[in-house]
Amino acid sequence: MKLYRYVLTYPQEYKDAGFKLEEYPVIKETPHGYWIGWVWWKKFVLKPPGRKRFAYLTKEDALQNYIKRTEKYQRILKFQLKRCDLGLILAKGTKI
Repeated sequence: MKLYRYVLTYPQEYKDAGFKLEEYPVIKETPHGYWIGWVWWKKFVLKPPGRKRFAYLTKEDALQNYIKRTEKYQRILKFQLKRCDLGLILAKGTKI
């Protein structure tokens, strides 16, 4: 059995950016979740209906999670950019 997670991969230059589906083998199943990983790295993942999970049972669920994670990350970054812009305006002494 495997669990899935989508990640964005890119080297130093964005022209070679990629979208990758990572597959994690299930090491052990418990009543509440799964242990995934390899010998040197392990992680516990809740079974459904666990709300926040690292990896998902289906590729479709993993894709939906990637979209939601990325949208949230965008909102956070947009807020931080607005704070930086405001800080620069105030630091330069201009009026808002």
